[in-house]
Amino acid sequence: MSDPDLRFAPARPEDAPEALEACAPIFESAPSLGDWWARRLRDPRGRVLLTRDASRPSQAGSGGPGRLVALTIVDERPMVALDGRAALTLPLADAPPGLDAALLPEVDALARRLGVGLLTATIPAPDDGDPPCPAGYAPLQRLLVVSLPLDQPASAPPEGVAVAPHDGGDPAAEAEAADLSWRMMRREGVWPRLDGPAVAALMAAPDSLWLLARDAASGRVVGVAETSPQMGFYSMMAIARSHWGTGLADHMTREGLRAMAARGATHAFSLVRPGNAASLKLQARAGAAPTGAMMMFARKVPQPAMA
Repeated sequence: MSDPDLRFAPARPEDAPEALEACAPIFESAPSLGDWWARRLRDPRGRVLLTRDASRPSQAGSGGPGRLVALTIVDERPMVALDGRAALTLPLADAPPGLDAALLPEVDALARRLGVGLLTATIPAPDDGDPPCPAGYAPLQRLLVVSLPLDQPASAPPEGVAVAPHDGGDPAAEAEAADLSWRMMRREGVWPRLDGPAVAALMAAPDSLWLLARDAASGRVVGVAETSPQMGFYSMMAIARSHWGTGLADHMTREGLRAMAARGATHAFSLVRPGNAASLKLQARAGAAPTGAMMMFARKVPQPAMA
């Protein structure tokens, strides 16, 4: 049963100061997370939902009825097949216990407006098992949270390969990067297929930092790495089979982390399937250490019945 005192409304840019002040205790220990939310609150474009408790007084300077108790965003990046997106909720310290259940229909309505058919939720997993499945979701997969040091020594790429940042503007290279990424994503089993224009759009996003490795003789893309320095997320790497075992993956991991540090990242982490021994071994060579686990859940967004 939903809480009758909760009020939901799309965030407006003028709501950003109040929301950021209310979240300051959370962001104090995670400044990159605060930067990520700040950018979305200042330009929400219909993707951010604010939840208020009408039974409690508003924070100072509030523009809405009741105390702000949670922020929710349907992220713009595809996360799983069927055009899935991540629904991220940031509950404040005094959020009511029935918040998640009350949010379900509101987040579904937001997702439908954005054309999203599937949502995921990723929740920290305890050491002794998996967390309870959120209402309306089903378990998808368990992931390890791996911490990666940013202070990487410089390393040379394999002979005949050049690695450099890329932010779009080369359709042929982006199509090759998309094909290479898809082969890796297909092995992982949860990511959607991305074409060249979709990859180009991700490369041009202000939150993303992409590295491409090219064969010097042919110009062909033989390696792809994606990071998000503002969140500290090292999110994806794919290497062409022709360059497995050459040290390219190790070099791109180190260069990606160095590039994140140069862009202002204060920490770095990645999410890895426990069974992905190759990725865990690769990251261990860069000084990585597992720091915990996450459980990913998924749910289909109910679509309105046809008249």
